[in-house]
Amino acid sequence: MPKKIQPFVISVMFIGSLLFQAVLAGGLLGAAQAATTWWPDGNDVANDARATWVYFSIEFTANYSTTALVDASVLEMRNKKVDVLIASLTSTDMTGLSNPAAARTVLYQRMVDQAAGYGMAVYVGYWEDEFSGSSGQMSSYTAVDNVINFNNNNGAQADVAGVVSDYEMHSNNRTATRYAQWRQFHNDLNNRIGANPLKLIPVLNDPAVLINNCNNSCDAAWKTANGISGSNPNYSGDVNYFTSYNSVRFADGYIGMYYYSSPASIQSNAHDDIVEANGLTPAAPVVVGFSVGPNFDPTLLTEADVNTAVSNNEAERATYPNGTLGVMGWRWDDPADGDAEYRGVISSQPPGGATATPTNTPSGPTNTPTPTVTPGGAPTMHVADMLTTDINGNPKPGFLRGEKIYWRVKIVDQAGNPVSGASVTTNLVKPNGTVWTTLTSSTDAGGWALFNKGTLNNSATGTYTINVTGVTKTGVSYDSGANVVSSITCTLT
Repeated sequence: MPKKIQPFVISVMFIGSLLFQAVLAGGLLGAAQAATTWWPDGNDVANDARATWVYFSIEFTANYSTTALVDASVLEMRNKKVDVLIASLTSTDMTGLSNPAAARTVLYQRMVDQAAGYGMAVYVGYWEDEFSGSSGQMSSYTAVDNVINFNNNNGAQADVAGVVSDYEMHSNNRTATRYAQWRQFHNDLNNRIGANPLKLIPVLNDPAVLINNCNNSCDAAWKTANGISGSNPNYSGDVNYFTSYNSVRFADGYIGMYYYSSPASIQSNAHDDIVEANGLTPAAPVVVGFSVGPNFDPTLLTEADVNTAVSNNEAERATYPNGTLGVMGWRWDDPADGDAEYRGVISSQPPGGATATPTNTPSGPTNTPTPTVTPGGAPTMHVADMLTTDINGNPKPGFLRGEKIYWRVKIVDQAGNPVSGASVTTNLVKPNGTVWTTLTSSTDAGGWALFNKGTLNNSATGTYTINVTGVTKTGVSYDSGANVVSSITCTLT
């Protein structure tokens, strides 16, 4: 049964004021200081900590329904600089976490194991809804038991790092009463987690937006009672308010929804919250969330803008190390909408250049599930990545007439491990649709086959297409249906 919500009365305001004074004197009880072990910077090319939101259940068929799809998806995320996966679940799949033998739970565990091998962390995303304070919502914190069971039942395999809630408040739910209920729910969720090492990271609208749009109930007396001072957009005490309840810090951090259309606006709106979070005891560091790709919310549409937003936040992290954990780009991909979210906006950049040996096998035992094989027992392989590059292997989408076009194809087995000694055949198609050349190259120890073709000063300008037309290796079957990508384009000007 949900706990009863106490009415908001004058005596509560008085008690809240006393509690706030106590907080100023000694800090809150609760969550620990920020730690990169649970919000890591994985072994990708970027020196930052990026998260993305993954709809594991909703996109299951397209992206996660086989071991090969899981492995390819996690590898692609690593190569696109993702360090933290927030993999959300439906209620059915959330309940299924308690059964380690459930088919989807096995694949979820596979995702967690593969991510751990790249130095990445996985959080379970759940509690996604408009928060109305209903009895069903207030009691739903018990669902975290399934996540605890998942970690307890998986033996020596990798654990999920924590849970992320996404109970958002809009319109008529932006009231002082609803905010108090939201905080009580998360306090109950934190108490349910108890001494378990799971981290709790709520998603929260920009706190200033919640205060500014509160429906006439967040007046001066309410602000004073809850330790909130200052004015829009630089309130003080709002981060403390939305991450604590009854003088106990329930959140290990929070994902702020700073959805604006420029890196500068994102930073300017998040800055005061990062500064406040940095000074809290215990810390409640901010994960600066923003939208990537086409969206009905303000969003970042280019890789350059995303990189600038990340760079801005890394500068904040250097100055306020307990104020921000990193960023979260919403969302990874919607395979059904035909446009490009984070997955389509960010280019693939394997660590150490395209020839580097992948690190998806962690040092020490991983206890990952046995790779699936074809019915006949033979191993399979597929294309995990393709990119055009300069001579040194750095991604390069466009070339000038007279330059060589370089491209690379990565082949992995069904477990995501690189396949060496495979013969890869590609063709290069001119802008008019005719095949210019067909080339074959063998994969190296990292699974990469390298190609190049020289252009002339009078070569046709436009968009060229590179297709994988075949992959062969003795004793290994080519599963083209498992390809993450089979063709790419580049431009010649």
